[in-house]
Amino acid sequence: MSIRIMSEIWRNGPADPMQRLVLLAIADHADDQGRAYPSMVGIASKCAMSERGVRGIIRKLEAGGWLNTRVGGGRGGKSHYTVNPEPQTRNDKPGMTNPEYERPKTRNDTTLNPEPRSAEPSRTIIKPSKGARDVLAEVIGEETADAFIEMRKAIKKPLTLHAANLLCKRVKGHADPKSVFERSIENSWAGVFPENTGHKQRTDPTKHRTVPRPGGPMERPFKIVK
Repeated sequence: MSIRIMSEIWRNGPADPMQRLVLLAIADHADDQGRAYPSMVGIASKCAMSERGVRGIIRKLEAGGWLNTRVGGGRGGKSHYTVNPEPQTRNDKPGMTNPEYERPKTRNDTTLNPEPRSAEPSRTIIKPSKGARDVLAEVIGEETADAFIEMRKAIKKPLTLHAANLLCKRVKGHADPKSVFERSIENSWAGVFPENTGHKQRTDPTKHRTVPRPGGPMERPFKIVK
């Protein structure tokens, strides 16, 4: 038995478990050059298989380059086997690989040596959504926005994104929206009131009331019809 040959098979042997088992059973009789002369009955007994099943697997090992067989060329007329733990398939062509010998790829192989034709991983860029502070800061500046949000927290009415949009909509077109919010901060108002900033004054209807002057023209008397 060659420890070197068996270790190579354990490390780089066939991927198929039955092929590996039969090859190990033959290598159990091999020397360091891989030469072995076991009987077919002995191989079948080690593998707990039928002789017919062992012969079929041996043919696959020969096709994969794992084993060379010379029938009746061994001691006592037994077949002469040569185990090759690093096979080169006899029907290999340039640019082709032997599927029987191809080592399974590990995680490190995939990470360090990615396939040249593999698609690049998708890079979806998720833009951060605006918050209530961002909406206010675009209209009244960051400092005033922070102050308004703190005031809303103090009066137990935290500002939501929807509320921020509505408040900004109310001051849209105003000459100085910042002063509107500052007035609300000063008075602890949850809302904003553009009409209370002095930029838009209501018209007092009493200022435009017409009062007749003394001595003015008298109204035309009504004509009485009998």
